[in-house]
This record gives sequence, structure tokens and C-alpha cells, in this order.
Amino acid sequence: MRPTWVFEADVFGRTAEPLQAEVRRQGMACHITRQTLLASGAWDSLAGRGLATDACVIACGCYPFVRFVMDTRKWVPGGWCDPTALACSTYYPHFAPYLLNQRHHITTGVDTIRDRESLFAEFGREGQLFIRPDGCQKTFTGRVVGEDEFDAALAPARYDPATRVVIAEPRPIAREWRVVIADGRPIAAGQYLLDGEIRTEPGCPPEVLTFTQTMLTAVEWTPDEVFMADVCESGGELFLLELNGFSSSAVYPCDYRAVVTAVSELAARAWHQR
Repeated sequence: MRPTWVFEADVFGRTAEPLQAEVRRQGMACHITRQTLLASGAWDSLAGRGLATDACVIACGCYPFVRFVMDTRKWVPGGWCDPTALACSTYYPHFAPYLLNQRHHITTGVDTIRDRESLFAEFGREGQLFIRPDGCQKTFTGRVVGEDEFDAALAPARYDPATRVVIAEPRPIAREWRVVIADGRPIAAGQYLLDGEIRTEPGCPPEVLTFTQTMLTAVEWTPDEVFMADVCESGGELFLLELNGFSSSAVYPCDYRAVVTAVSELAARAWHQR
């Protein structure tokens, strides 16, 4: 059984094109669709034919699209994007020695506004804090903010008592790489940030893969069979910046052949096991 890859339209932009091309090069079906078409049961975006209810399918798109597929279809695996496992509050304790945000505090948006003075006193640097959502849904953009923009930056979370946020001290980041991890090992990586600007390049220094494998060997827990680990360089050292779901994240320039091969094999294995 070879999986069918289903991508949500207009999500990853041109970054998805090389991945889609590699899927097709390896002889697998690759379709572009929208959640509204799936919800209505329309299959015209899938070359005029529907997929079996128990088909082997890998969905890629924004978080709501992937979760829609996983929650409403019996496709296997459907996708890899577990919101519980990919919450900072879940994986931070496992990867604590490797985190960039080793000094952090996770609380609700409501409490963050209330405790702003004490949070700036504890974690602030030159009047700034780093904030990001706890969950992988990315309800707002993680960034460094000053006191004057703090409330506005937290606007999507400040009125919902259930929404949690991460507060941490700002740390300088020189470079970032996205590492694709499948079945407990890094299989491909690519640079996507240099000195604060998006600058994509395939591959990474050998020490990035060594750091990632060392981390994976030391930490027995993983959020999923396939996921993304964003590794960064700060102060001349390597750290784990964050984890992301494979199905809801862009695959930046890397060894696309290795990614498609490994991920497709895991999907087929999951289908046969099911």
C-alpha cells in the first residue's frame, strides 16, 4: 500500500511545491484540495475519484485542516499533529536540558496580563519579554515584545481563561534549522533563518544533526512518529527552539527524497498495522 498525499490549497505557498513534486516523482498520488470540499464530500479536486474510507492518506495543511481530516475520516494515518503532545507544557519537561527557553513560565493569558509587572521583573531583558502560545495551534505569533505592546500582542489569548501562553526571557538567535524526524531519527534538515531574516538553504552543519540525535537518544519520549524539531544557534550553542507537527508545518529546502520515502513508509506501516 502506497499512501495518497493530500495538501490543503494556498497554505504553504511555493515551499510545498518541491515536496509535492517529489511525491509524484516517487509514483504516489498527490492532490490539492480544500476543507470545504472535503466537508461537502466533493471529490472533484481529487482528479474526479474519491478515496476509500480506510485509505492510506497523509494530509498536510494548516492545523484546522489536518485535524478535520483526522477527526472526520478513517484514513490512516490521516496526519501527524497531536495538539496535546505538541503543547509546550507537554514537551518542555521532557526536553528541558536542551531548550532555548529554559527559563520560562506557562500560565493563562488572563493571568499573564494580571501578573505583567512580576513577569517583566523576572524574565524581562531591557524591558522586553518573549511570548508565544502554549499550543501548536499558533493562536498568535511568538515574538519579543515590550511593555507598551504587551497587551496587544496577547489580545487573542487575554480573554479566554483556557488559553495558555509561554513567557520567557528573550534570547538572541543567530540561525535556525528545521529538522524532520521520523521513527526516532533525523532524516533531513534545512536552514530557514539567518540573523533574524528568512533565508532558506538545504542541509545543515553536521553538528546540528549530531545535537538532534543526541537529544533524541537521551529523551525517550516523542510527540509522534513523525514531527519537526526547530533547532537554533544562540551564543555559539545549539538549542531546541520548538517542536511542530509534520502535517501542519512547512518543509523547507532539504533532502525531499529522504522525507517522502521515510514518511510514506511510516504511513504504509501504520495502514498495515491498522
